[in-house]
Parts: sequence; structure tokens; C-alpha cells
Amino acid sequence: MDLSTSKDLRALIYYFPTVEGHEDYQVLCKFYCPEDNAEEHSKSDKVPYVKWGRVYDPTPGPAVDYDYILKDLNDSKHHFDIQVV
Repeated sequence: MDLSTSKDLRALIYYFPTVEGHEDYQVLCKFYCPEDNAEEHSKSDKVPYVKWGRVYDPTPGPAVDYDYILKDLNDSKHHFDIQVV
């Protein structure tokens, strides 16, 4: 988890270790940015974040909503066996 305090994206990365029958580990990445700054952020970074689909999740408002990210993490507990944060 990267909850940067600058204008960077915030990231939540899920790591899934290898399982029997599969050679590779898997990762699921989610990135967060304030919704009010999403277009500006995309232009300044020259990256079309809003086109990333489900891996890009704008948080409501003009500032990073850490409660939103925490809720997302807590909701993930219903889908994944989260052991370490």
C-alpha cells in the first residue's frame, strides 16, 4: 500500500502467491487519485488514468479520501484472504 502525501497516485497492490498447478504469482493493482483532479493529473503525467478502467478508482472530492481507500481495502476482505497489510 502506498498512501503518498504528494500529488502522486495512491496504490493498493494485492499479491497472490503461487498455488499448486500454477507457476506464476498474480498481482492486482488499484490506483487512487482525487476525482476533482483526475483530468489535470492525467494531463500533467501524460497518462490516460481515466481509461484504465477498474484499476483506476477516483476518490470523491478535491483531496485524497483515505477513508474511501480503507473502505475499499475492508471490502476486499470479503473476496480475498488478506493476511498482511
